[in-house]
Amino acid sequence: MHNKRSRPSHRPKLPSPYQLCQRAGIALLLATAALWLAACLSLPLPQWSQAQRVLVPTPTPRPATTPVTLLTWPGPPTEMEHLDQILALLQRRQPDLAPQLLVQENFENRVAGVLAEQTTTTRAPDVVHLNLFALPDLVAKGLLAPLDPQLLEQADPLPVLRNALQVNGVPYCIPSTAATLALLYNKQIFDAANLPYPTAAWDWEALRSTAAALAEPTQGRYGLIVAPDFSRWLPFLYQAGGAVTTADFSAMTLTEPAAQSALDFYVKLIRDSIAATPATVDSQWAGQAFAQERVAMIMEGNWMIPYLQANAPTLDYGVAPLPMGPMANTTVIFGACYALPINAPSPDAGVQLIQFLTSADVQTSWISLNALLPARRALGPAWAIAYPDYRAYQSGIDQAQVWQLGVGFQPLVEQINTDLEKVYGGFIPTETVLIEADKVGAEILNGN
Repeated sequence: MHNKRSRPSHRPKLPSPYQLCQRAGIALLLATAALWLAACLSLPLPQWSQAQRVLVPTPTPRPATTPVTLLTWPGPPTEMEHLDQILALLQRRQPDLAPQLLVQENFENRVAGVLAEQTTTTRAPDVVHLNLFALPDLVAKGLLAPLDPQLLEQADPLPVLRNALQVNGVPYCIPSTAATLALLYNKQIFDAANLPYPTAAWDWEALRSTAAALAEPTQGRYGLIVAPDFSRWLPFLYQAGGAVTTADFSAMTLTEPAAQSALDFYVKLIRDSIAATPATVDSQWAGQAFAQERVAMIMEGNWMIPYLQANAPTLDYGVAPLPMGPMANTTVIFGACYALPINAPSPDAGVQLIQFLTSADVQTSWISLNALLPARRALGPAWAIAYPDYRAYQSGIDQAQVWQLGVGFQPLVEQINTDLEKVYGGFIPTETVLIEADKVGAEILNGN
């Protein structure tokens, strides 16, 4: 028997069910691989370091941040450290902002120039910290941007500061802190002389007679420091019923009788050896003379509290309101505020920074550090609780006059300070001080 070979079939041979499953699996794997490859090609590729032949991963993109700079003056190390911490807190709360602190030496003389600068290599600040005295000049020079009135309302400013923060009814600065002048007295010196401490009922004569009783010029100690400083004489001018200019800034008023009586009283304290200048007792300023117990009384602001804690921690002293004058009971209040430069690179971020710096929690954080009065009205009770023995600084706020004279008045301040030195030495009479000051002021007003 011959075995017969079967003839080949012309019909295609169908795959088995197993082969179909196998082929489907391979196709699925290929499709998946293709999708994976396409996805990978759409992502940033890692880079190779040719030198080390190691894989360097592509950095993860960081969120975009807006730099925002704050220009201010140098302060004590503890205050500058605290300010750094405040800015760091802002960045934690708002990661889209990158705050930076700029500190300018000789700030008062340089701030206008810094704000006017804007070159390709110098970035203008986004926010500037100002003394209220400088505000009118900077606005007149076109260096500050007007602010939304709502910002001022949100800041809840002390009423006495409100007008000083605005020019022609438009706010240009949001307040941060304030300080008033009061009378500091050395309790040990008073006790040794068996004299009662100053009170709110004191007048000019009480100040003079007590200072005379405490003065011992032959031993290098005086009853009072009377600095050649316009801002320290200014309360006496106001208390005598005088003013620097008319209310509408149309004319000077420094040659009127009220100014003459105020200056005569002030200068006679020196000429009668009842009071002294800081230089007379080998001091740079009144606070130093008081800390070194070379004087029984001084007229200074609440910045004295941390200064004495650091420089005279055992000194037993008290604080009373300034003595009343013949016409008024007033003091001078100094204010600081935050403004937006007209050429701020990031004005929106600058506004956010101003809102943060003038917020209640940030202002509260400063109270225990520098003893300055928060400019936010609602925080007054917190300051009173922190400094119950120094409420004389706070009690004078409602009757205070702001240390701010108007546009272009810095030359007047310098003129009066210079002439006070001369009149103390007997080189010129008090009338000349006022006549020269009035002349300088009139030139300023005519120039405006």
